[in-house]
Amino acid sequence: PDLINHRVLKAWLHRRRGPAGPSPVPRMPPLRRSREQAERSNDRERATVQAERDAKALFAAAFMRDRIGDRMEGTVSGLSGGGVYVTLDEPPVDGMVRKARLEREYRERWELDELGAQLRGDKSGRTLTVGDRVIVEVIDASVERRQIELALMGVLTE
Repeated sequence: PDLINHRVLKAWLHRRRGPAGPSPVPRMPPLRRSREQAERSNDRERATVQAERDAKALFAAAFMRDRIGDRMEGTVSGLSGGGVYVTLDEPPVDGMVRKARLEREYRERWELDELGAQLRGDKSGRTLTVGDRVIVEVIDASVERRQIELALMGVLTE
C-alpha cells in the first residue's frame, strides 16, 4: 500500500552521507508480505470509513429528532429499489423516502428503470431522478437505526 511506498521514499530522501557512504535505503518487502500488509491496511481503511459513516448517520438522526414534522427542501441524491435518497439543503443530512410510502401516498406503483436512473409512477407517469429538487417532510429520525425517514411533499423540478 501507499504507506510502505511512502516509508521507502522518505528513507531514500532523508539518507545521509557518512564515513562509509550513504545510509542504506530499506528495500520493498517481499510480494507476499506486501499483499498481506495491503489487505490488512485496506480492511482497516474500510472499517474506518464505515465507522465514520455510522457516526455521521447517528449524529444526523439525533439532530433531526427535533425536526420531525418540518418541511424542507432537498435534492434527490440517489435511487434504489427501496426508495429515494434525499440530501436536505439545511441541515445538509441524508434521508430516505421509502418506495412503500410513495406507493401508499400516491396510490400507484413506483418502479426503478433498468439503468437505476429514474423512479416512475405507473399511473401518473411522475418521475424522480437524481438531481431533482424536492420538498420533503421529516417523518422519523431513528438514532438506533441511524436513519432519517422522509415523506415526499412535492417536486420542484421535473
